[in-house]
Amino acid sequence: IDHGPGVIMPPLVNAHVHLELSALKNSLPFDKGFKAWVRALLEKRQALGEERLIKEARKAAGDLFKSGNLYVGDISTLGIAEQIFENSGLNGIGFHEFLGAGIDAIVENFLTRKYDSLCFSVTGHAPHSTSTQLLKALKKGSKSRGLPFSIHVAESDDESEFIHDKKGQWANFLTSRGIDFSSWEIGSKTPVSYLNDIGLLDPLTIAVHLLNVNGNDLKIIADTKSKV
Repeated sequence: IDHGPGVIMPPLVNAHVHLELSALKNSLPFDKGFKAWVRALLEKRQALGEERLIKEARKAAGDLFKSGNLYVGDISTLGIAEQIFENSGLNGIGFHEFLGAGIDAIVENFLTRKYDSLCFSVTGHAPHSTSTQLLKALKKGSKSRGLPFSIHVAESDDESEFIHDKKGQWANFLTSRGIDFSSWEIGSKTPVSYLNDIGLLDPLTIAVHLLNVNGNDLKIIADTKSKV
């Protein structure tokens, strides 16, 4: 059967995307280390304002749909997912991302939100930026409802050094932002083994990036049936 100049195929799935950061395209440094990249991201996102962020995110959502994506796992810290996905044609999961050390009652609000094309869950940003206590609370909330949980892990040398040694460039960065990590259950372990120790890895967890891993880390991912 000749279907003409195209391909009939299942829709694509982008399991990890930050649509609300689309306005920052080509504006962040990639050659000055992870800490500098994060600092620039936070500053420039704040400077752009929500209206510009939503506008560029909608364009990016449109590009995803036109290129064959129908389902996405979108990460948002600003709570603007509904405005981005409206009339985009996309479906999927909106993960609301938490950082720092506070355990806020608002977590429950994000687990019960509903939107036509999205279901909502929560996520901790990463083992080096979200406290042990908050990560456990987020995972407990999503797991109790059978919802997926997503987390960046083993993404940079700074992260691995911080989780293993509790010091270094990232420790200094957290301290400069007023984040006390003294009670976090880190030290003498890899980011992957740390997440496993605190109960975050299971078949409902999406482990994102996994750039700095060893054989034992990969065995943990396989044994817990976490998704990559």
